[in-house]
Amino acid sequence: MIINDLLMQNNISDSQTDELNDIMKNRDIIEVLIVEADDENEILKCEFNDFYDFEFILPYSQYLRTLDVQRDVKLISNKIIGTSTYVHIDTIEEQFVVLNRTSALEVKENKFMQKFKVGDSILCTYENIIFKKNIEGSKYDELGMYLDCEGMKGILPKNNIPNIKSKKLSQLGIVNGDQIEGTITHIIPQKRIFILTMSKCEELELEKIYVGKYIKSTVTSHIFNVNEQKVFISRKKTKREFAKNQPVKLFVYDKNDNTGTTLYFAKLSN
Repeated sequence: MIINDLLMQNNISDSQTDELNDIMKNRDIIEVLIVEADDENEILKCEFNDFYDFEFILPYSQYLRTLDVQRDVKLISNKIIGTSTYVHIDTIEEQFVVLNRTSALEVKENKFMQKFKVGDSILCTYENIIFKKNIEGSKYDELGMYLDCEGMKGILPKNNIPNIKSKKLSQLGIVNGDQIEGTITHIIPQKRIFILTMSKCEELELEKIYVGKYIKSTVTSHIFNVNEQKVFISRKKTKREFAKNQPVKLFVYDKNDNTGTTLYFAKLSN
């Protein structure tokens, strides 16, 4: 009976080795669970399904996204224990399987940008809160949330969460892995990131008057928020200054979709 058990275990191990080799050869993307961080050797130890006879290792150097190469993984290693992530298998040495998150996420990001567009409703996974030191430097302000959708990094600004008012995000009881549904307002290919809103976004009709709220001015334009869409007025057409969040009547007359985000253009309406 013991010999039979050993033979059975060997057959399972051989079968799993073949399966892992096929995954590596085909550059398939798998999802693993991060279970331990080893800062001394700069590796993350992972688990994959029921492949218990193998050590799955994700080097810190292969954890970061392409645009995050300057971050120190040691600063976040304890926070990512218990989370799942997408990886490629780079090499298999005996019982050690070396993983690569950087390359896997690059593939996932490209697929996301092909699959989704501005205005689409998507289901995201919450990762953590975005903090920034306030002016005094003694406290941190909550700016929003970091999200993940099918391997693409996203941001949900606090202003895009309805009915939040003066509540703190940290008081909402959200934990890593919780799901959030919203609408894409921006996709920024060069930064590999999307912006989400939980407010309802509507495509603006041209040659129609809307009430917008002033956001800010640039060298060329005044920028307004209309139904969570950005609307621009050329500074050449008006020298007027606007108060922050002041309601202003705008006549939307044109739009541009070339940037991957719909930009609307307007003039002041009486």
